[in-house]
Formats: sequence, C-alpha cells, structure tokens
Amino acid sequence: MKTKKILLTAVTILLLFTCTQSVKAQTFNTLWASQFQTALNTAVSTNNIKGASVAIYSPGQGLWTGVSGNSSLGVPITADMSFGIASNTKLFIATVILKLQEQNVLSLNDHLYQWLPSFPNIDSTATIRQLLSHQTGFFDYLNDNCCLWTDSIWADSSRFWTSQELLAIIGAPHFAPGMGCQYSNTNYLLAAMIIESATGNTWVQNLHTFIFDPLNMDSTFVGAFEAPNGTVAHMWDATWGEISNSPMTSLFTTGTAAGGILSTSSEMVQWYSALFSGQIIADSSLKEILNFQPIQCGYVGFNYGLGLMESYYSDPTIDYAYYHSGSMLGYQSIMWYDVRTKSTFCFLTNGGLTNANALVNPIFSVFHNQYPKLPNDAGIYSIVNPLGNGCSASHNPSVTLKNYGNNILNSVNINYKIDGGVPAVYNWVGALGIGNQVAVTLPVIIATSGSHKFTCYTSAPNAGIEGYTFNDTAKSDFIVNTSAAVNAPFTENFEGAIFPPPGWNLNSPSAIDESLYYQWGQTSVAPFNGSYSAAIGSAGFFGAFYDLDMPMINITGVTNPALEFEYAYAYYPGYYDSLNVLISSDCGVSWQSLFYKGGYSLKTAPATYNYFWPTAAQWKHETISLAAYTGEVMIRFRKICGWSNNLFIDAVSVAQSTGISTIALNETGISIYPNPTTDYIYMSETGNIALFDFSGKLLLEEKNTNKLDISALPAGMYFLRVGDNLKQTFKVIKE
Repeated sequence: MKTKKILLTAVTILLLFTCTQSVKAQTFNTLWASQFQTALNTAVSTNNIKGASVAIYSPGQGLWTGVSGNSSLGVPITADMSFGIASNTKLFIATVILKLQEQNVLSLNDHLYQWLPSFPNIDSTATIRQLLSHQTGFFDYLNDNCCLWTDSIWADSSRFWTSQELLAIIGAPHFAPGMGCQYSNTNYLLAAMIIESATGNTWVQNLHTFIFDPLNMDSTFVGAFEAPNGTVAHMWDATWGEISNSPMTSLFTTGTAAGGILSTSSEMVQWYSALFSGQIIADSSLKEILNFQPIQCGYVGFNYGLGLMESYYSDPTIDYAYYHSGSMLGYQSIMWYDVRTKSTFCFLTNGGLTNANALVNPIFSVFHNQYPKLPNDAGIYSIVNPLGNGCSASHNPSVTLKNYGNNILNSVNINYKIDGGVPAVYNWVGALGIGNQVAVTLPVIIATSGSHKFTCYTSAPNAGIEGYTFNDTAKSDFIVNTSAAVNAPFTENFEGAIFPPPGWNLNSPSAIDESLYYQWGQTSVAPFNGSYSAAIGSAGFFGAFYDLDMPMINITGVTNPALEFEYAYAYYPGYYDSLNVLISSDCGVSWQSLFYKGGYSLKTAPATYNYFWPTAAQWKHETISLAAYTGEVMIRFRKICGWSNNLFIDAVSVAQSTGISTIALNETGISIYPNPTTDYIYMSETGNIALFDFSGKLLLEEKNTNKLDISALPAGMYFLRVGDNLKQTFKVIKE
C-alpha cells in the first residue's frame, strides 16, 4: 500500500465565480417560469409529495427555482433549504478522483492494494476505474444488507458509523472484478478511502478544495461530517412520519461518500452546469466520466459511466441526457443535464415521492413543449444523406430543415462541411411555417476514401440573428470505399482506443430509430479475451435494427474463406433479441443473410432474469463459409431489438476457415412445403419445429412432428427453424 500527501490546489476561483454570477444574472422568461411553477404545484399536490425544490438552468434564459409543499407542518419549503441528495453524491467523488489523476497523484488504473489495506470480501486487484463504474462485483453494504436499515440505523440514530465498520458487514462478492456491472455503494465508500490515503486529507476536505469552495456552494455540506450550512428540510417517511433531526447521524454516516451530501436545488444545477461546461476538470477527464458502458448495469438498469448514467426523456435524437438519481430515508433527488440545450435540472423532495415520473414528466413537458420561441430560429433537424457505408465518393446531401421560430421562415443559410473542411453555404429560400419541416437537397460533395463526419448547420434565418444555437446543427458519420479494400486475412479484437475501430461503422437504418443512443459499443465487462469486446444492451426500440459494419474486405486469394467470431447471449424469459449477420458483394446495394438466430437458438447460456455477463465458458465460436463469394465484400452484424438482454461479440476474423462451417439459412437436408401457406407447414421428415417472428420471439414450437399449424397467426413473414437442434432455418410467408 502506498500513500502520498500533497498540497491540494483548487481550480481558479475567480473564473468559476464569474461563470456562476453570469448564470444568475440572466432573466428567465416570466410566462415560462409561471408554467413551471404551475406544473410543480400540481405534481406535489396530486401525488402527496411532502415538499419539493426544483431548479432549472437554461442558457439564454438563466436560472429558475421553484418550491412547493412543506418542510414540516405549517412550515413551507423555501428555496434556500438543503435536501439530502443521496447517490447524486457519487459524481462529486468521481470528479475528485479525476482531479487527483490530473495532478498525477493516482490513476484510474491503480489497484486497491496500492492504496488500501486488505479487507474481507474485497478483491484488492480491483481498479479505481472499476470502483467508479461499478464493475467490482462487491457486496453492497446498503442494498444487499437486509438489516442495516431496519435494525442498525434506527437502533441508535446518533451513532457515527466509520468506513471500517461498514466494510466489516459486507458479504461475498457477486462476481470477480471486471466480470459484470452491478451498482454497489461499497465502491464509493472505498473510493473515498483512497482519496484520503492519496492526499492525507479527508474526502470531505477534498470536496471543499476542488468543488464546494471554488463554486461558492456555501449551502452544500456533508451530513454528520460537518455542521449544516443553513436550513435543512425535514425528512418524511411513510412509516416513521416526520423526522426533524436531519441530517441524522446514523443515516448520513452510513450514506457517507456514496450518498451523504446535502444541497439546494440551485447549487446543484450550478454544479452540473460548471462540470459539463468544462469549468472543473479537463476535457480528457470529462470524457472518462462520459465513457458509458454500452450494456445496462445491474440494479439501476442504465448505461453507467463514472458516477453518472445516460438517459433521455422521450426521443434520444432530441433530448438525450446525462443523469443520476438518489434515494434515502426521507429524501429523493434527480439530476438531469439535457445535452442538446445544455440545460440542467435538479429535483429534490423530502418525502412522499413514490414515482419519479410524477414529478419530472410535467416539468419536462413544459420545458420541451413550451420552450419560449424567438422570432427567427431555424435548425437542421436530421441528416438523411450522407450516412452509413458506401462506395461512391460523390454524395448529394439531404437534410431536414425545421422552423423553430415564431415567424414564417423565408430564407436561411445552410452551412455544411466534411470533417474539418471549410463550410460551403447554400442559400435556402421558401416559406416554411412555424414548427414545420422541409427536406432540402444540397449541392454535390466529394469525399475521399475513408471514414468521415458530415456537419450541417443553419445561420442568418430571415437574414437576421439566429434565435437559439443549440438546435442549429446535425451531424452524421459515413464511410467511402473507393480505394483498395482491406485484404484478408483480417482480425479485430476490439482492443483499440477508438470504437468503432478504424474502417468500421455504426449504422441504424431502421426508420424507428436513427439515433446512436442505443448502439454497439466497446465494453470492458467480461471480454472473451484481452480487455474489451463489442456489446450492445437490451434497451432500444422494439424491432429496430442496430448495425455494426465491418470494413470492406478483399477475400480474393484466400482459400476456403470464412467469417469467424465469438458471441455470448442469454435471453430474459419472454423477450428475445436476434443477431443477423449479413454480407454484401455490391457495396451495400443488396444484402444476403449469412447467420440469423434469435432468442432460444441464439443463447449461449441459460435464460436469466438478471442482466447477462458471460463467463469464459459461455462464449460460442461461429464459423460461416464465404466460399460462395469472391472479391470485395462488406459484412454487417445486426442486432434486432427484442428488449431481452446484453449481447456480446469478439475475436472477429475473415480468413481461411479453421473450423466446421455453419450455414445459418436453408441448410441442405429437411425441406418444407407449401410456402407460402395459409394454414399448415409440412416438413419432409419428422423432427422438432419452432416458429419465430422477425424480432426473434418464439411463437410456436412442436417436437417429434412433421407439421405445424400457423392458421391463427396474422399474414406476414416468419422464420421457421427445424431439425433436432433447430439449426436449419427457412423464411415462411403466411398469406
């Protein structure tokens, strides 16, 4: 174990003070403020919430703070009251760790044994990064311990719990470090202990040095570890009623660095706004926080970064957000940063909130539907082309222009560029009504071979000043394959610093969802070998396609070429995802299926009601012959969302076959008839038969038979799997 004491230096106070003062100086639209207050009052009164304090900071508008309900009987909530923020404490701890990394005091890749002594049930080979991203598997001393809340905390509310006492009650871990993702308060308890070991100062002192004091957060403090700053809202509990001795010592010392901070709603939005505008940590550190896993984390069910999750309100293409929530006895908190508008929300309550949506949705509805319009405000709503993988250097960009203002849009400059080039300008002229959209085709652009980013934005609507700038810009990624393809043999293990790897492409061709919120990503959780694999979580739009395209590969000269890869999947009972591997030999004009499995036939591990992370024995090797193809080919991994579970792939290669080839569609052997049909499907021999819909959901299954009655199903296309192991697949048309 090593220790290192340093003289901590704070970020420049003057810069942050100036920033926060400018936030408060802006004038908030009075009508909009009234609409927010009405929504808050209604939510509190109709949902029996004891009291709430809500703050919103929106650039161009400024800060709004609203309160409703009571702290105690006859004492209303006021804007200067502090509330427990519970698990929203975690982002503060992660930020301090990153500040220490910037000062070369420690590293996210340091192991626990480098800073702490050994503890029972704590694997000291876990890293600081795994602590902050909940990848240790450690027993959660709060949520996994049935009796801490009901017995110990209430047995003596004045007891001051130490970190060592809390660690002494934890049980065996759920999995080894790096082999899963499950939310655990123990992780942040240990992170705070590392902060103290590395600096020689308490974790509370570090919070003041790096965050509280530079931001002038003089109403923010750590419960039980320091004296309250100002008035604290009383806690209310459904069982115990009003709890007036807040912050209660036993509650906040068990919350500690995992959930012990109290603050006001206005100071919390000040904190989020400063963090995400780059005022506190370096860009490289902020990227670490925002490096969200592509798979859902157990217990919270969201994609987790470092002390933060990602989410959205209604549509991830327009209201994608950074988010965290917190809940403890008597207090609930929700923090929300809308990435597109750079707006921050804080919701704090002191009891009675049983459904967070009952409070946040009315506020979000006012924000998104009643946003004050400005006279001239235009923006690029979406990009239709260029997008995805293709072989033409020439593109006719196609974009959707939207009028966000309250004047008819008669003219606007549409600026567009490839990568970091000089923008071209297209002068659009027309008559676009308020809130309406129109498709616009721009002049031809020429791109070199390789991966590119297309950026398009508006300026000078109606020859005037742009209203809001947050809605001006849209971007797309595309690949041009005009130079020589990558020659086989080709291998990708997803170990690089960039995802998707060079030449690969993320593509969501489904009309249901064009966003990249639900997409393939690089994960360090349970890789096949090495440190990373590619994965995609269970969330998404049902039936939508999520594509991961390989680079164009030249298989000429490879004897018996084959695609080989490892995959791992377990389905959640009743829900079934599918994996479809497709190939194109005409540069994406048409695609043929090489492999299609879903649900039961895709699983490599038993079905589970938990989030799935594979063990070493739960990966399956797949070999698919490419002998029918020659020259340059494109290969696509397509996940079809069925709301089921995490899916992993790794060790992808195109080379001479090293195994027995699998042909996943229409293998020789059993035949079926008639097809199309109106009622029965017959097999040429007796065996097992199962019918799936397009999402991979199992609809019908029979064993030891030669026919299947599908007369009750609606007309459409289905997938029929037959044979002892259901390996042979047919497309079936029901008329």
